[in-house]
Amino acid sequence: MWIAVCDDDLNFGNWIMKKLSDVASRDDQITFCNCGIELIETVRKAKYPVDLILLDIEMPGLSGIESAFELRDICPGAVIVIVTRFIQYALKCYEIKAFDYLVKPLSIAKLKRTIDDARHITESSKNGFIRIETREDDRFIPFNDLLYIESLNRALYAHTRENSYKFNRPISQIDRELAKEGFFRIHKSFIVNLAHIKRLDKSSKTVVLSTGHEIPVAKEKIRDLSSALIDARKKPHG
Repeated sequence: MWIAVCDDDLNFGNWIMKKLSDVASRDDQITFCNCGIELIETVRKAKYPVDLILLDIEMPGLSGIESAFELRDICPGAVIVIVTRFIQYALKCYEIKAFDYLVKPLSIAKLKRTIDDARHITESSKNGFIRIETREDDRFIPFNDLLYIESLNRALYAHTRENSYKFNRPISQIDRELAKEGFFRIHKSFIVNLAHIKRLDKSSKTVVLSTGHEIPVAKEKIRDLSSALIDARKKPHG
């Protein structure tokens, strides 16, 4: 598990890094950043998404809340825990969908429980991700969140429930990458997450997704898609 700590108090940073080395697993990677901009750049440049972020709220420059919103966009699956001296920020947890709220000075027992709970969440929910390199930055989209890939006007679009991200890669390359991850290329321009297909309409040659989107299916793909859907639904979930 990759744990990132972000706090502008270097004394606290030294303290929590030492405590994390005691309560975390030997295989965990632990990174410290002393401002939100440094944390965002570190996560953005990584080859895999961060699992747990221990985030201070009041920092110069980019605040913890502002940082959290950007991090949510880059790594939607990250577990974010607010760490602060100020109890009034507890309500901010809901805004950034924080998992927990720790008040300084930290209880070591509470810190260990938070690490263990976060590990359980990340290990039980992690099923891989696709890295999207956009013009602005890189993003890590968990397979569970990815609805479909669309090829349009010589660019690809990764569609989730909340957003669409434009990027440039050959769709054939993406097809090979996702084929073993529960995705199916139903059309020359569409690769769809089988888990999000609600209905296959053979007469109209379309699939209806869990979001209500209708996507065309190539005639020659209908039989194989039907078989793939049956196989996918036989597999145990989780």
